[in-house]
Amino acid sequence: MGSFGGPLATPARLDLGRFSADAALRTALIAAAGCLLIVLASGAAAYAIWGASGSLQGVLDPPGLVEHLGSSLQDTLAAPFARWDAAWYLLVAQHGYGGNGGGAATFFPVYPLLVATVGSLGMGDLVAGVLISFVCFVIGLRMIYRLTELEFGDRYPAAPTLAVAFTALFPTAFFLTAVFPEAFLLATSTSAIWYARKGKWWAAGLLGGFAAAAHSLGLLLALPLGLLYLREHHWRVRWDVLWLALVPAGYGAFMLYLGIEGFDPFWPLYAHETWLRFFVNPVSGAWEATRAAWAGVLQIASGSSTHVYWKPAIAYGYSPMTAASDNLELYGFLLFALAAMVAAFRRLPAAYGAYIAIVLVVVVSYPIEAQPLAGLSRYVAVLFPVGMIMGRWLSVHRGWTVPVLALSAAGLIFYTGYFATWHFVA
Repeated sequence: MGSFGGPLATPARLDLGRFSADAALRTALIAAAGCLLIVLASGAAAYAIWGASGSLQGVLDPPGLVEHLGSSLQDTLAAPFARWDAAWYLLVAQHGYGGNGGGAATFFPVYPLLVATVGSLGMGDLVAGVLISFVCFVIGLRMIYRLTELEFGDRYPAAPTLAVAFTALFPTAFFLTAVFPEAFLLATSTSAIWYARKGKWWAAGLLGGFAAAAHSLGLLLALPLGLLYLREHHWRVRWDVLWLALVPAGYGAFMLYLGIEGFDPFWPLYAHETWLRFFVNPVSGAWEATRAAWAGVLQIASGSSTHVYWKPAIAYGYSPMTAASDNLELYGFLLFALAAMVAAFRRLPAAYGAYIAIVLVVVVSYPIEAQPLAGLSRYVAVLFPVGMIMGRWLSVHRGWTVPVLALSAAGLIFYTGYFATWHFVA
């Protein structure tokens, strides 16, 4: 009997004690698990009821990767996690960049490399991708808690928990559980900023480098990290600034790898053209987005598809009403992100607002004719300063907490079902 209370039991008690004391980890696990359950339930239900009903379902559906997995149950369970770009990441994980066309260079290597490595343990690449995303999601949410606590915790003690809840229930948070690198970007970007705030520049640079080698937006971390460095050193530069060179080095490592494998090493710089994105100045891009949104207002107000108000979308196969609603929704995400950016500049160190700003500038500067803001709703989900600002706002306006989180969760359910049935969510 004594052995059960002896030394062998002590480590377990200590570990549980650490977990109980780590409010950030506990909150992150609960929020991530809640999001995962919502995504699985709503996505699987939508697929079970409507199937692959999206008008573009045949564009990217390689047999054996994201559908036709062996049974209808497997297809149903995979639906919320493996659509669209997920197929590309699975292709790269299994076959590398050879034979997948120039468009494969758009998909950075770190995440598919992790998928291939974990998948080789016997669980398969698709399950590995979901597992990696979930673990990264938890890490990212934990760091959002700690960053919010660092910046707001003394004055707004509820802000860290609310920031995590808002991020986990954001309408496009399903990308953070899917076979996409968004969760990896969230984990590395939040961790890089955390270590920068603590003055550990080697860790900040290393994590930023991994982010830049995993996602097209990862390179943009160089701006907030640079601003935090200058703030910490009172606008003087010392030798340790060289650690931040690891951020562009991560991007450069991808280019070097492509060159070694016999591909065009500069392809990532213009691979966006494969997906019909072309550079314009941000003012022109914002103007196009505004025009598309206004056309959406006119289309919906007319109640008819007879007259087409945004003709570029029709040329890409969208119905007038679908184009109208999509462009209006994306513009709403833009306005929300802009409001959060302004609040971040007012309430947080400038690096946080600058990170939101540079991401918005890049997205607006590479429009698609049919949807000038395509991709924005997905990218706002990983803009962690947005969640931090919302955590503070909700902690001040507590009466709005339940309505805002409920509305956000409703959006998450809707968009997950839309995504799972092969409708394009940008």
